[in-house]
Amino acid sequence: MQVQVTISGDDELIADLKRFGQDFPKVLNSMLRYSANKFIAHVRKNYLSGQMLKASRGGKLWKSLRVRKTRGRQHSYIVLGPRLSNIYEHPGGAVIKPKRKKSLAWGGPRGGKQPIHAQEVRLARRPFMSAAQKTFNFNQATNEAINKIMDRELRRRGFK
Repeated sequence: MQVQVTISGDDELIADLKRFGQDFPKVLNSMLRYSANKFIAHVRKNYLSGQMLKASRGGKLWKSLRVRKTRGRQHSYIVLGPRLSNIYEHPGGAVIKPKRKKSLAWGGPRGGKQPIHAQEVRLARRPFMSAAQKTFNFNQATNEAINKIMDRELRRRGFK
């Protein structure tokens, strides 16, 4: 699962940004990255803190949400979901079955020597990325990014 963050159809903003000359792409990209990181913070706060999934702050699921520039497209970023987000986003959850052995085996209780075995493992559907996308206010995040980044860039150039 991935969420794409772009700015389109805002000619007034593009005209304002073109005043920055050669720095125009850099400024626009920082705005988009800021909005994408706000979305990640929203997902972590509302969906990875126990409501939808239990993820520890230092765990792999928590850290694997990341922002990356979209290949082949200018001024476009995607928020990549965690490694197993396709399992959680799938309409029916997922069923994991062994490919080569008779059963799946994993750790077991702490201090216990015997692993836990199962013929299959069923994962419930927990659409945290798509649910977060529906509840996140992208317009507010974009406006916040525009104000913050524009102020920063104008201060750097000595206008404020």
